[in-house]
Amino acid sequence: APSDFDPRSWAVSKWYQYRILNRRERCPFRAEWSWHISLPLQVAEMQQAAKHLVGVHDFASFQASGCGAAHATRLVTALEVNAEGEEVVIDCRGTAFVRHQVRIMVGTLVEVGLGQRDAVSLPATLEACDRSAAGRTAPALGLWLMEAFMGEGPREHSIHD
Repeated sequence: APSDFDPRSWAVSKWYQYRILNRRERCPFRAEWSWHISLPLQVAEMQQAAKHLVGVHDFASFQASGCGAAHATRLVTALEVNAEGEEVVIDCRGTAFVRHQVRIMVGTLVEVGLGQRDAVSLPATLEACDRSAAGRTAPALGLWLMEAFMGEGPREHSIHD
């Protein structure tokens, strides 16, 4: 890599995956790698809700306190929720994310999956630009950075910052 290489400023997009073990019993082999939720999740409702978070939005409602970003406008290019056996897997791709954005989106989608929030409420959650409008922050242990896609130099400042 060039001597001026900086992975944060050269990344043009990232792919995160969040894994939820969705079964009654815990699994000691997955305890450190996924979030265990014993109540059944309604994956179809989560899929419907996820569609509202794709695109360019102000994600202030999904931004943790202490975030140093100049603004919360970000581009989420894909947000997919799928059942894979006993797991619910959430794949999120975007150009950049504010602090804890993916984990807060997952926590909000889990509330939808548990019937605690309507899938159609997500546009209003975005519009509120208020952290208290979104769901809880999902634990870090289920979040994985799968890939960072690099450009050929530092990217320009825009919705990526």
